[in-house]
Amino acid sequence: AQGRGRTVARMGVEVRTIVDDEIEAFTAARNNGFMRPADEGAAAKLAGDWQLVKLGEDRIPADAKITLSVTPEGKVSGATGVNRFFGGLAKEKMLFGPLGMTRAAGPPEPMKREAAYVKALGEVTSLAIEKDQLTLSADDKPRLVFERVKQGAPK
Repeated sequence: AQGRGRTVARMGVEVRTIVDDEIEAFTAARNNGFMRPADEGAAAKLAGDWQLVKLGEDRIPADAKITLSVTPEGKVSGATGVNRFFGGLAKEKMLFGPLGMTRAAGPPEPMKREAAYVKALGEVTSLAIEKDQLTLSADDKPRLVFERVKQGAPK
């Protein structure tokens, strides 16, 4: 049984109605260390701002504005083209820990891309960085390919 729901608002805009059980589960996961980097070097390797250029086999137009940002401490945030997300790097197995997310609606195609992007983020287990390109993979298959955002360039 789920607990009572409550509305979470940021800057006066309703983001999502969530239930207390979800908050407790997220807090427990964070407190158990699942928000920390998988290893000491993972956050340092990923640190910076990244623009998604390929999702599976599909090229992503730059104006879709699908991003990933990672701090040297392992905090993660980004944009799906419609919504924003936040969380951290995982300690075990998956690359990312639980992610919180706004829940605005958008046009069908961006929402479809968002669903695929978020699903892929939850499945990736490895990364490779070559020059300014980041590839996130699951089951040895590239799932997400990003390009580093140059400092001073619009996100």
